[in-house]
Amino acid sequence: MTNLSKLMAVATSAALMAFSSAPVSAQNTDPIWLDHLKVQIYQDKGCDANYFLNLHEYVLGNDKVYEVKVQCVDGRQFDATRTGEFSDFVIRACQPVVC
Repeated sequence: MTNLSKLMAVATSAALMAFSSAPVSAQNTDPIWLDHLKVQIYQDKGCDANYFLNLHEYVLGNDKVYEVKVQCVDGRQFDATRTGEFSDFVIRACQPVVC
């Protein structure tokens, strides 16, 4: 192995090691309206949102509608709905349904 090929091998190894040890930055892929809901549900219900289920966004007439189920850290669950992009969410406690 020549000096040049040794140098290339070392440089390639160093570059691969540097790349593989670089921190991976995670991007938040949640829609921005969930941030608004997190603030409102904490202020209105004292719910520290742990996660969201069944996210739906759709257009109804001329309005955009947002629906989601919220699971709080303390175990409570809420349904939240907002019609329009700038109105407040309507937040209701999830209750067992018996048919």
